[in-house]
Amino acid sequence: MRRLLVLPSARVLLASAIAIPLGIGVAVYLVEYGKDHPFAVTVRYLTDVMTGVPSIVFGLFIYIVLVVSHIGGSGFAGWKGALAITLLMLPVVSRSAEVVLLLVPSSSRNRISGVNSSTEAYSH
Repeated sequence: MRRLLVLPSARVLLASAIAIPLGIGVAVYLVEYGKDHPFAVTVRYLTDVMTGVPSIVFGLFIYIVLVVSHIGGSGFAGWKGALAITLLMLPVVSRSAEVVLLLVPSSSRNRISGVNSSTEAYSH
């Protein structure tokens, strides 16, 4: 009974540990640095496309690429399942974080960036 609760929870925790920081990093790049750069537009488009992909497609992709080809050891492994869950979580986390970051007013963003903007004070 314990294995039925612990192993899936561990996979979800591993997937969250990968997808949340990566998704927030993508969102920060898109909002702060990318804006309308062609690479940022491509990343936004691919994120939107990944949001619409069914979970079975990601599962089959991981199965074919990692399990059948025996990459990372033979057979099934928990981290391979966590990677499939990560692929499902990543577009949702990145788009949600991007929307939240876009809600911050530019005046507040400028004030926040002005707090630590002076690197000349620390250089000798």
